[in-house]
Amino acid sequence: MTNEKKHRLAAIVFTDIVGYTKRMEKDEQQTMQLLQQQREIVFPIVESFEGKVIKEIGDGLLIMFDSAVQAVRCTIAIQKKLKDEELTIRAGIHIGDVIFEKDDVFGSAVNTAARIEPLAPPNGICISEDVRQQIRNKADLKTISIGKKELKGVNEQIEIFKVFYSDAAPSQQYEEKSIFRDLWERRVIQFFVGYLISSWIIVKGVSVIVSQYLLSPYLVDFTWVIFLSLIPTVLFLAYFHGKPGRNKWTKFERIGLPVNFLFTILLLFFIFKGKDLGATTTAVTIENEDGEKIERMVVKNEFRKKIAIFFFENKSKDTTLNWMQYAISNMINYDLLQDVFINTRSGFNFSRKFKEFGFPKGVELPFTLKKKIADYYHLNYFLCGSFTKNNNEYSLNVILYETKTGKLLTENIFTGTNIFNLIDELTIQLKKDIEIPESHLDEVNDFPLSEIYTDSVSALRDFIKGYCLIDMEKNWLKGTEFLEKAIEEDPSFTYAYFKLAQVCFDANQIEKVKKSLKVVIQNLHKLPESLQFVSKFFSYIINSEPDKALAVTKMWVELYPDDLKGRTLLASRYYASNRLQEAISECKNILQLDPEQYDYLIEIGNLYIRMAEYDKALDYYKQYKKQFPKDYKSYRNFGYLYSKKGDYEQAKSYYEKALLIENDQISLILNLVNIELQLGNFPEALVQYLNALKKCETSRDSSKVYSELESYYELRGQINESIKFMELKYKKMDKFGTPLNNLAQKLFDVEKYNMAGKNDTVFQILKKIESQFEPPLDNLVYFGYLFVYIYLEDVDNAEKAIVNAEKLVQSIGQGDLQPSIFYGQASIYEIKGEYDKAITSYLQGLELRPTGISTNRAIGRCYRKLNKFKKAEEHLLIALKDSPFDPKNNYEIALLYLDKKDTQKALDYLKVANDIWKDADPEYKPAQKAKEKLIEIESLL
Repeated sequence: MTNEKKHRLAAIVFTDIVGYTKRMEKDEQQTMQLLQQQREIVFPIVESFEGKVIKEIGDGLLIMFDSAVQAVRCTIAIQKKLKDEELTIRAGIHIGDVIFEKDDVFGSAVNTAARIEPLAPPNGICISEDVRQQIRNKADLKTISIGKKELKGVNEQIEIFKVFYSDAAPSQQYEEKSIFRDLWERRVIQFFVGYLISSWIIVKGVSVIVSQYLLSPYLVDFTWVIFLSLIPTVLFLAYFHGKPGRNKWTKFERIGLPVNFLFTILLLFFIFKGKDLGATTTAVTIENEDGEKIERMVVKNEFRKKIAIFFFENKSKDTTLNWMQYAISNMINYDLLQDVFINTRSGFNFSRKFKEFGFPKGVELPFTLKKKIADYYHLNYFLCGSFTKNNNEYSLNVILYETKTGKLLTENIFTGTNIFNLIDELTIQLKKDIEIPESHLDEVNDFPLSEIYTDSVSALRDFIKGYCLIDMEKNWLKGTEFLEKAIEEDPSFTYAYFKLAQVCFDANQIEKVKKSLKVVIQNLHKLPESLQFVSKFFSYIINSEPDKALAVTKMWVELYPDDLKGRTLLASRYYASNRLQEAISECKNILQLDPEQYDYLIEIGNLYIRMAEYDKALDYYKQYKKQFPKDYKSYRNFGYLYSKKGDYEQAKSYYEKALLIENDQISLILNLVNIELQLGNFPEALVQYLNALKKCETSRDSSKVYSELESYYELRGQINESIKFMELKYKKMDKFGTPLNNLAQKLFDVEKYNMAGKNDTVFQILKKIESQFEPPLDNLVYFGYLFVYIYLEDVDNAEKAIVNAEKLVQSIGQGDLQPSIFYGQASIYEIKGEYDKAITSYLQGLELRPTGISTNRAIGRCYRKLNKFKKAEEHLLIALKDSPFDPKNNYEIALLYLDKKDTQKALDYLKVANDIWKDADPEYKPAQKAKEKLIEIESLL
């Protein structure tokens, strides 16, 4: 090599003998021999790899290679050779531009290699990132990063890699110790452990605060997410700044820390978006039914625990204890309803589902079905279990599951001789298991079950037996007897009075309802708050204070805006009051609170149809079909819509599609038969009705078919045959319907006896029904009298009847009966010849019920009598479109065209009416008039 300065790219290897200085202090002579050993071993290997030892620097060597690959392989060969020797070295390698001068090399590459060498472990090799780039495609040369390092004299951090090779296990073990030592010296481990401990302490503190002040439980998870997601920041800071002394902020930190903070913010937003991080309670000010302002603290729905409580299994051999299966579920449900943090549903709330899945008694359900039902009702948990009784000691095995995952949360056993005390113990433990805040449990009123329910086992037994008879078997009479017996055994059993009031109302025993409700209202403190609202609502209705009943329901919704039970009651009240738009709004609120309450999509569609807003109804039916494309109801809904619009062919196609999915659904079969009827295919319709009757398996289905046959024969003018099927219908309804509903429906059917010329029978029936009603429902009978007197054209008695009928509407707020009032009043005006007044009343009724066929026909008739033929034709054509083969529609429009001197049109419609009525009963007046009119016209032609 010449003395001339030359630049070139070279791979520089720096080596150093491990522990050389300490050895010199102990044995200088022997240590000097290591230098000679290094020359004898290392120099030949370097030469074999076409490298050059530039110089010895104390105990180290400066070696140069033209190739980074050769430099690494040579160094590996040296380390393997020295593995079993006393001589141990470490090596550092870098590649870069070097300067040759006077047989020596200089430059940053040399300095960098020298700074890298101390980072290598004994018998190890460390290389720079530039060297690794040169060797990365060589399969035999393996490396691992040990991180970016700050090297003295080098401006920027350089990533350093350790070279792995066979037989290097000892050095690797040493390396692991070295990394641990490095982390320890930088105090990374100490800071990290301290951070985790501090985080745990802070989270525990947050948890205590959350429980103490009833804050959102999400705050605990929120705190954990912050601490865990910031671990990278803690590690960065500890690694680069853990050692005492001043440290520069590295480029890696300047980028990494902001990225970590941003990641934490985005993670928190993603996880807790839409979750309430405030208090679990909120203050609300409401107005009660007396107009008084009340301020209350209520639990937000998001934080209420929702539990399904299934019936327990009787594991004892005593079947006389089967009633206890239902009693335990009912008692747990009742006891938990005291706590505003808990929303429950007992097994009795799932009766329809039990029957649907083939378990009418609700016991011995498989686990998967329990989970499915809890999922269906969107409940967080479900509770089930079993019981035994030996020597007067009960043993309850109670199992709690998480609904979403089906995970078993807890299983507890409670034993004792007092079943009511056991339920108290059970519910206290359950509240802890579902993590109700302890501060709330310490403050909330949790009265013993025996104080607010009953403390009598015999009263409990009779109550549950009565409850089951009514709920599962619809045996009102026997069920009522058991409830009354329970009250005799324990006169303080308020909940039994509450159930008795409900049952007696359905059984049309209003006096008993009032007596029971009086006791309930006096002892409201024994009922959970939700039942207090229902009781007040019921009491106000039965005592003719509908405005207060509505106010109580609104109060419930304002206090618990997310409680679906309150909103459901409010929606039904709006519907009963004929406030359909408000009913729709409440149904929409229910859907907004729980988008999976899909049946409300159908309910909203049905309400829009009742308002004749078909496009809006179609939109909601489409939403339902989108969710359930294979559900028969999706197609039935469309069939119903198109039938109401008078598009019978479209309706028929949709009903047929629905029937393909549910081919044994009687209601679908009847829908299709009704289309045949609307299209005038009377013989075919009758055959299909009778075939449908043969397929009926339940009283409910049979009653539906009898009802359609009743309508069929009425349409044909065969009133006596219609009455026969009407009476068969009521015999079937008595087996499943409530006595009150069945009695009320008879009132609106009684006019048929007039049509058959059986006027004496009509009044006998009305007198019998009247004797069965008690105030405030006694005025309901006047709806029957009203339309009987109208048929008989007895204006004076009809006017008296309508006054009393309207009293009922006002007294119980039953606005859905108002269209009947308008129709009745209009009919009276029409009989009196006051056609303008009649039209006004008919239009008022039509505004409330836009789809009324008979109302449009009556309006058309009144306009005809006023010689307003254009208006008359408009309304009669609407009626005819809705029901083209209704003989009354055809008869009325025929009379219109006669008045307009369009004899041919009149004749065509008269022939249709007479053809439909060809087999009508002789005493049926409309058919007689149509026949006489046809003879009259034909005689003039």
